Amino acid sequence: MVLGAALLHAIWNILVKGQGDRLTIMAFISAVSGALSLLFLPFVDFPAPASWPYIWVSLIVHNAYYIFLVLAYKYGDLSHVYPLSRGSAPLIVTGLGARLSGSPHGYIFWYLALDTLPLAVFVLWYRRGNALQEIRRSWKIGVIASLMVVVSTWIITWALTLAPLALVSALRESSIVFAVLFGIVFLKEKLDLNRLSAITMTLAGTILLKTSAY
Repeated sequence: MVLGAALLHAIWNILVKGQGDRLTIMAFISAVSGALSLLFLPFVDFPAPASWPYIWVSLIVHNAYYIFLVLAYKYGDLSHVYPLSRGSAPLIVTGLGARLSGSPHGYIFWYLALDTLPLAVFVLWYRRGNALQEIRRSWKIGVIASLMVVVSTWIITWALTLAPLALVSALRESSIVFAVLFGIVFLKEKLDLNRLSAITMTLAGTILLKTSAY
């Protein structure tokens, strides 16, 4: 399931990379993800108070991640930017918060529902009239990517409450391999020695953590 989530994460990133106005489409993806999450709120438990500081920190970190990711894709290849962007700190915050929430499903859907506002408000102010034009042009891709965001985030967060953090993190980082391969195959990016080394080390680390968990 985590490997599937990693694959989905890499796919929606390649969809964003291929768009003209990446900031607007990222905000649209975030907004649709939040709207989808609202549908699940009546069916999940409310997160415990101890988990809410982690939700707020996650919101700040994740929205900053969105903005920096869009800016990075403006100047760099998918196979270069994506591996650098896959940090562990946001995952650790989400690991800890989900375990304190008493309801991993409630935690993730409340988090996704609240995650939409900052970036959407910023983009509507920053892009103004151009935002609606870009959304009309790319809304289908945005909706597909939003579904991938919700499913992949839900799976990873749920997995963090069931398995060791190191194991989930290692499997999650397999998305780097998918992203590099997608960049080479679909975006015609070049595979140099540094990127090949990154793929090899990611796979080796995943295998070592997987085997040491048993």
